[in-house]
Amino acid sequence: MKTKFVLMSIGIVLVIAILAVCIVDKIERIHNTPKPVCDCKDAYLGVCFDNSSKFYMADMVNHESNIDTWNAAVALRFLEENNIQIWGRSDCYWCNEQLKEFGQFRNYTESSQIFLDCSKNDCPGLMATPSWVKGNKIIYVSFIPAEEIPETLTYAMNNQKA
Repeated sequence: MKTKFVLMSIGIVLVIAILAVCIVDKIERIHNTPKPVCDCKDAYLGVCFDNSSKFYMADMVNHESNIDTWNAAVALRFLEENNIQIWGRSDCYWCNEQLKEFGQFRNYTESSQIFLDCSKNDCPGLMATPSWVKGNKIIYVSFIPAEEIPETLTYAMNNQKA
């Protein structure tokens, strides 16, 4: 009886030791796995815009694609390239909803002055918010989902009354 107990104890210790070795080996392999090399040649706000890259549409830090992050980056890049600002107010519900569309880049919209808070700045001619402004001329007034910003504002710019 005592022999069975000793043999069983030795067996349990051996199983635990084997599991520990396997776990340590797995952890070492995870830590020693090389990170993928990013071949992106066109990045904006840490998102890859290079469609020849395997990281196209991916966040360049964690190499993961997220459609909301992609849509926000595309919209912000469009706004910057076209010198378009969003005029709004910090106490405006739809202005805050608009800023939420930019997700992780919300603070960037304010620091880069893509979003201009009219409760703190002069916004001549502002009647409603959020207003989309190019060169002090309001081209569109309303909330726009991030994925629709480039198309909606391109249409607005091309169909402005002179």
